[in-house]
Amino acid sequence: MSFLNLDREKVEMKRGLETNLIEESIWEVISMEWFDKWRKYVNYDNEELGTRSKEEIDKLHPGTIDNSHLKGNFGDEFSRTVVEGKDYILIPENVSINFIKKYGVAPRFTRTCINIGTIDQPILQIKLYPLRIEVYKCSRSEPISDIWDKTSYKSTSRIKPIIKYYRNAKTMNDLRSNLKELTVYQYRIWYFDTQSNDNDNTYDLTTSNKNLFITADKVNIYKNWKLVTNFNMNIEEIKDTTNYCLEIIVEESYMFGNNYSSNYNYNTSSSLSIYPRDSVINKWKNEIVVNSWIDCVDKFNKWKEAKVIDVNHTTKQITVHFLGYSSKDDETVFFSQLDRKIEPLYSKTKNWRKLLEEDDNIDILVDCVNQPKTPPIDSPVLVSPVITPTGSPTNSPSTVVSHYVNPADIILTVDNKLQDWVIGRIEDIDVINERIKVSYELPNNDVDGLILDDDKKKFLSSNPTVATINRLEKWFDLYGEEICQLYTHTKNPNDRVNQVVNYNNNNNPYNNNYNYSSNYLTNYSSNYQNNDDNEEIENHSQGKPLANGCVGLRNLGNTCFMNSILQCLSHIKLLSDYFISNTYKKHINTSNPLGHGGKLATIYSKLIKNIYSNVYNIIVPRNFKKIVGNLFPQFNNYDQHDSQEFMGFIIDGLHEDCNVILKKPIVNDSLDIRIYKKFKGLVDIVNDEFVQSELTHNDEIMSIVAWNKFLYRNKSYLVDILYGQTKSHVT
Repeated sequence: MSFLNLDREKVEMKRGLETNLIEESIWEVISMEWFDKWRKYVNYDNEELGTRSKEEIDKLHPGTIDNSHLKGNFGDEFSRTVVEGKDYILIPENVSINFIKKYGVAPRFTRTCINIGTIDQPILQIKLYPLRIEVYKCSRSEPISDIWDKTSYKSTSRIKPIIKYYRNAKTMNDLRSNLKELTVYQYRIWYFDTQSNDNDNTYDLTTSNKNLFITADKVNIYKNWKLVTNFNMNIEEIKDTTNYCLEIIVEESYMFGNNYSSNYNYNTSSSLSIYPRDSVINKWKNEIVVNSWIDCVDKFNKWKEAKVIDVNHTTKQITVHFLGYSSKDDETVFFSQLDRKIEPLYSKTKNWRKLLEEDDNIDILVDCVNQPKTPPIDSPVLVSPVITPTGSPTNSPSTVVSHYVNPADIILTVDNKLQDWVIGRIEDIDVINERIKVSYELPNNDVDGLILDDDKKKFLSSNPTVATINRLEKWFDLYGEEICQLYTHTKNPNDRVNQVVNYNNNNNPYNNNYNYSSNYLTNYSSNYQNNDDNEEIENHSQGKPLANGCVGLRNLGNTCFMNSILQCLSHIKLLSDYFISNTYKKHINTSNPLGHGGKLATIYSKLIKNIYSNVYNIIVPRNFKKIVGNLFPQFNNYDQHDSQEFMGFIIDGLHEDCNVILKKPIVNDSLDIRIYKKFKGLVDIVNDEFVQSELTHNDEIMSIVAWNKFLYRNKSYLVDILYGQTKSHVT
């Protein structure tokens, strides 16, 4: 080899090491041990090769690029104990290709540069560790095998996983599209949940207000294996962080395309049990009891949340009541129909109750004013609306103050129990007692219905905005029948006439229009459909904590840094009280360019309320992490991060969201003078030299000026309780 080629290699390597990251660019891992040998070979640290002979140079030849010590435990998996700059270097493909062609490499680690941030704020990094999937194919002839027991199949050799690597799979949906190559049959996917407790190994019905919520996460499980029903779940949150892989089962059905396979036993199998393990996950249907909450299909093939009100083993049937509907709509389901007519709660419907937030609109069933009894009004006076609920929030009739009152305020009491569905707005959510406070207006009533003299009627008729009955407030049970999703029973102003079907109007006590989807469920090829609407539902573990606020935070990948800081912040009593009491809402600053429009404060408040609700013993902070990732792109991944850095971003973000300084003033040196004058009580400053000396040499003065300059632009409750000054003894 000529000296010129070695010089060229040096130039190329320097260019490669100085190359900036570009999204989707390909990079090659090179052993540092080999790189050090190569540096001596080409005299990398000196500009010229000097007087070395060809024989001396040939003796220093580094040989093949040996990356064997960088290898992990599986395939081309990269070791997780090596350090960049110490054990290996990374060079771009356009440079490495010439080195590999000349020297060769074994094993080869080709990696891709990805953007873990956003388009506007990209954060580029080389993905060294592609997702490793251990795939087990479920034998259709052996429904329950040793694969369910990790300790059994790990110690035997008869069940071996298929090792697959996916560089771009982020969700189970990405993974599903890549698994089609493994089978020609229909299939469904199970994953091994490393965070499951022993209590999760069987379906355990959660009790709340004497209701049994039979949800998919409780019944679609056998031992630690869980059936995937939400394909939007992030793989990083469920993979084994100890072995750095995701273990899944591909369970083949008895269906080949649209036909049953020859393995299917028509005599012993239900017409809808097309998977070997249907008997496992459908076991709960044979044990269903009264007060069980489930999803059930009605006579129009529409799935609704329902409650079992009767189980008759003599006639072999159950009776279900659809929440928020008349008893005339109750459905009878025979035991032979259970497989296709009922499913776990919120596997076919949306868990809308969990998603309710303040200021959301919902349908509510309320008592209406028929003929309110009111005394005569002699001297009506226009006053501001007043809401006066009486008695307990759930048992007593609501009361309302009229817009017109005489010196002895007139109360219009709801005497008759005529009910109707109206639209209400959620004002408050009581997580502990599972109830919501809703404000609403009574349905429009003719002015003639009020017992007023002719002059007052005429005045009210000529002022329709004044004549409207005031808004009421009432507490509703979060899981009661007096609330429904918006436009379930009320008219959607955006609906076209031909999209609405008038359902049994004569028999409907509420005389409302019911909207039914034209896409009736006709295909039962899979017992469980993907319910993407439930993606943001956080499946907190219900249970009484040892003490109020002493709850666990579920790890979502490598989020120990986040959970440790949240535990610390949540136990600052003054801070938690500030968000639990909703005091922070008075200080939300939506115009602050350094803030986040109140998004961070709002999601943090929800998290703290859940932590101190005394309802959960384990919290899943998934929504909090998602919002934080959107606001701070550097945390929009599942990598490890510095806890103190994360804490700084969270505290500063909460402060800016609640900063009461609406327009931050400009601070400069002239402000220092004004602060000094104010502190000293001076009207005029004569000796500028003395002032400048004080401002630069007097620690007390410097501290006061710096703190007050900070307060000119920053004023929040977080500043009051968490911020302060430190003095460096070094500088």
